Amino acid sequence: MLRARPLTLSLAALTAAGLTLGTLPAAAYADDPGTVTANETPLTTKFTEFEVTPTELEAADGLVSFRGRLVYVDAEGVEHPLAGATLTVMEWLPPYPTVVTDADGRFSGSVYMPEGGWLAVHYLRQGDIPYRPAFSPSIRVNVTGTVPTRLSLQVSPTGKVFTHDVLTATGRLEWQRNTGEWLPLRSSRVYVRCTDNSSTEFTTGPDGTYGGPFPIKYRCNSPFLYATFSSPTYDSPLDYASARPPVTPDVHVRTRYVEVPWPATVTRGGSMSLTGRIWGDEGRGYSRVYDTSMVLEYSPDGQTWKQVAEDRLNEFSEFTLTAPAPGPGRWRVRPGEMPYYYVSPGVAQSPHVPMRERTRFTEVNASPEPVRKGGTITFKARLQRTTATGWTALPWKKVTVQFRANGTTTWRNMATATTGKLGYVTKTFTAAKDGTWRVVYGGETAYLAVTGSGDYVDVR
Repeated sequence: MLRARPLTLSLAALTAAGLTLGTLPAAAYADDPGTVTANETPLTTKFTEFEVTPTELEAADGLVSFRGRLVYVDAEGVEHPLAGATLTVMEWLPPYPTVVTDADGRFSGSVYMPEGGWLAVHYLRQGDIPYRPAFSPSIRVNVTGTVPTRLSLQVSPTGKVFTHDVLTATGRLEWQRNTGEWLPLRSSRVYVRCTDNSSTEFTTGPDGTYGGPFPIKYRCNSPFLYATFSSPTYDSPLDYASARPPVTPDVHVRTRYVEVPWPATVTRGGSMSLTGRIWGDEGRGYSRVYDTSMVLEYSPDGQTWKQVAEDRLNEFSEFTLTAPAPGPGRWRVRPGEMPYYYVSPGVAQSPHVPMRERTRFTEVNASPEPVRKGGTITFKARLQRTTATGWTALPWKKVTVQFRANGTTTWRNMATATTGKLGYVTKTFTAAKDGTWRVVYGGETAYLAVTGSGDYVDVR
């Protein structure tokens, strides 16, 4: 497979890549016949020779040699060797190596280029050095075949950790020559992943190593914690590589309650019904919690607790707990069975929840019936409440007597009254129209509202 990539670089790009240019010693040019001072025009420099061998090779070999000669031209146009000049070898990946010219301006060296590409040598002027920059030709190196790569990964600490902790990931990326030798693969991107939803990018150094902070957002125990390398170019001869740590941290997930609204009261003979949800803190902090049961407990005094219901979380991390309400008191919810790697949300407890008694009207009667128009109608009823043993009178409660005329749908408030010691209420009205009479109790903190049955009166 032949490969080639054009080499387009600038001084700014070299500086950004971390290039350190050599500085010519004074002895390299102080006695040369064409030497100029700092305030004079710099002399032209050029490469009179530049050769790269081989330009076609197996990628797994990767070793390329180069040689050449750098000269400068004096004011009379005579060429002289430029000795002691530091040259930058522009090859496939930064940081770029350097070579220094000898007394005759000659230089040579070798680099590994398993991906092929373009090879050139640059001389860049620095400060008051009296020589212009020079650039050798860029020579293309084509490679065929594929190159094995390997990757390692270590993550620390290795014990119990929690989602959203920041760990440390380290490792090394290498490629293998056809001699069997493993060499560092520098300036390459490695991704350390915690499941496929979260990854951190690292760049390998000159020795092929990488490392740094690794925030862990998900429960990614093996095999979901791993590192990968793949070349950014589709036609690269470098093989894909992946690695898992030899020891994987045991990642735990914190959990919390959300949306647990305790009812203000319960009703005697009714039930406590509680819905809620538990979230884990994976990802953005709203991950579902699985394989967990929730328990509802009741205590009349907040000291002694009794389990009254249990339910498993559904696929949306929701639970519904329902149990008969034995009386006023406190309620709490806690996790029952849950996987070891979940950190319990603890206990969510209600304030004191009072019990509301049910109420009813009995002995509802509007009389006489029928009644002459203009006559007197007497309305009577009795208000009662529940107890642990049955029904009893509910005295001293304000109620409203209502009337709905025959053929209409609107109830009108006719009078208010207060129940007596035995729960009775009595009111009198002037008969005007046929219709139905009833009484309404609006309820309070301890008692439920109720509407009595209607009693029809025929007015003639």
